[in-house]
Amino acid sequence: MRRHDIDTIRTTALMLLIIYHAACSFMPWGNSIGFITNKEFLNIYAPMGFMNIWRIPILFVVSGMAFRFAYERRTTRALLKDRFVRIVIPYVFGIFTLGSIPIGIYTYYTEGKFIWFPNPSHLWFLNNIWVYSLATISVLKIFSYFSISMPNILARLLHYRLGICVFALPFVIEAYIFRYNIYSLYVFSLHGWMLGLICFATGYIWICNRKLFFASVNNNVFIFLSIATIMYANRVQNEWAIANTLTSIESFCWIVGIFGIAAKYLNQDSNLLKYLKEAVFPVYIFHLPLQQAVAYFLFPLPIDAIYKLFLLIIVVSLVSILLFELLKRIALVRPLIGLKPMKNKSPSLQT
Repeated sequence: MRRHDIDTIRTTALMLLIIYHAACSFMPWGNSIGFITNKEFLNIYAPMGFMNIWRIPILFVVSGMAFRFAYERRTTRALLKDRFVRIVIPYVFGIFTLGSIPIGIYTYYTEGKFIWFPNPSHLWFLNNIWVYSLATISVLKIFSYFSISMPNILARLLHYRLGICVFALPFVIEAYIFRYNIYSLYVFSLHGWMLGLICFATGYIWICNRKLFFASVNNNVFIFLSIATIMYANRVQNEWAIANTLTSIESFCWIVGIFGIAAKYLNQDSNLLKYLKEAVFPVYIFHLPLQQAVAYFLFPLPIDAIYKLFLLIIVVSLVSILLFELLKRIALVRPLIGLKPMKNKSPSLQT
């Protein structure tokens, strides 16, 4: 049975990334990551710091879960073909188009010249997911020779009331080993690669025994959200200067707590969810070049920064949805923007 709560988490996480990227254009460090930045900054450190430590990790967890679901109902060949079409094609297409355009707009805005070079930009994580998928298939193949089902063995930890806490250990060990100054520095970093792999594997293992997992997060949601809230308040109190090992625990608690909330209240289908779960990935692909283009014309205007932020989010979202509606009808374009190939509709036989 399809888990609509997982669909909701994936959709919401990508939507939050769009909002997060818009907010980056109002932070002092926006220029350092190639975002056209407004001259007037906004004091939005609290919500940014809240999202920053789990927004990408939870996407990798969901990706691992989705891979497990697909692995159960497809052959290895069919699974690799599907992953290639849904991940590699939009990634490669994005490197030469929608990933490199934001850089060109940024350099034109700051230097007066459009500089283009291949760059995945906001699509960087697709490469991670593809590599994790290949690695997972290879490891499972090795295990098959020894009649070992390591993911299922680890999933048995969920039989215990707080057995899910054991899964936080790799998060903590990774944070201790790499010790990056900024925990949320996931892009093109060894820390990001290893944390993403841990999250992907964790999601895969949790779905190996999904009944116990969803029962566990459902029963313990209050505990994990309480711990995460206390640790977040401590980060704010200490002006974000907290050891990465503690940040990794907070991140894990938010992830488990979010799955608990979703399992309790969001495991139901709707027409809105059906639309958004198809639209959200193409919309995400479109949003950053559109954000840079809108910011190019919007930021010089004499408008308060907070209104610019709302306008940026609204205009970028609406135009992205419009592009999705236009391009989803073109069969050749669909794979380029992460959509499934268009189904052939053969007329029914009449007797």
